[in-house]
Amino acid sequence: MMFSIIDDMDKRERDYSIDFVKGVAILFVILLHNMPNESIYSIAYIGQAVPLFLLVSSYLTYGGFQRKGFNGYFSARNVKKMLDRVFLPFFLLIFSQCAIFYLLKGGVDWQRLYMQGGFGPGSYYPWIYLQCWLILPFVIFLVNCLSFRRSFVLFVGICALGEWFTCVFHVPDNVYRLLFYRYLFLLYLGCVILKFKIKLNVWVCGLALIALFLAILEIYTSVDLMPYLTNQWKGYHWVDYFYTLFVFFLLVKLYNYIMKSRLSVFFVKLGNYSYEVFLFQMLVFSLISEKRFFFIENEVFRNIVYVLTTIVFSIVPVLVYKEYIKKLYVR
Repeated sequence: MMFSIIDDMDKRERDYSIDFVKGVAILFVILLHNMPNESIYSIAYIGQAVPLFLLVSSYLTYGGFQRKGFNGYFSARNVKKMLDRVFLPFFLLIFSQCAIFYLLKGGVDWQRLYMQGGFGPGSYYPWIYLQCWLILPFVIFLVNCLSFRRSFVLFVGICALGEWFTCVFHVPDNVYRLLFYRYLFLLYLGCVILKFKIKLNVWVCGLALIALFLAILEIYTSVDLMPYLTNQWKGYHWVDYFYTLFVFFLLVKLYNYIMKSRLSVFFVKLGNYSYEVFLFQMLVFSLISEKRFFFIENEVFRNIVYVLTTIVFSIVPVLVYKEYIKKLYVR
């Protein structure tokens, strides 16, 4: 299990609201990479892209354990399945990018590949995913063994200790971005909302408001919260993920409200192909930068063209290819 970006839900028990959340989140990923997000308070909406995926990952994995237990999770078959669905296409993408860079630029920036874990925005995600895949069974074990109050205190303590450790020992940004523990509290939240049937309520809304306030305070002011919260990846700390939980509930409610509309059908389909779109947007943004549109003098029009172009190039080829493959199987 634990395939949030990857489509891994049984069609007989499929929760299409989760596909909808994934579809919206992958659009958020693209917008986060092609818009001037620092000036538009992106943390309140498109900035929730990766946290939403990891929350959904944990949610789906916990649901799988409820049905099947721990048997087979680390089996050779399941490990191969994970590697085939996550890392095989990821490594094929990197190989393709290296070949393209060599042909176009005459060489490959190997140091960048080593430091960032790949080329293009979001290259850290597969490495974070692998660590989360390994640690989630232990998170689930603790959630199942402890009461909500005790597990909450435990994970808040672990995450707060992780923040302190990062601050005190000055963990470099290029290392920190590749480590799972900055997302650990999301994995916990994904499990407890299913186990304890947590819904959108006054507590969730209140904690979300506090989380959003702290994220905005941290990102857009000079307030220094060290050593309690590291200055790296501002807005993406354990306390901020109560807001991610709020956004998740809102998107599920939105799906239930518009589930029969064409818009919801589109996002559900996009959610099915979210990992393929994620990889393709990495290719698109590694090849197409805003500088290529500087021939357009009007800045507003240039930004609009850049945003639309990268959205279309990231999504349409994947949808066309997947629909073509689907028709071949039908025949």
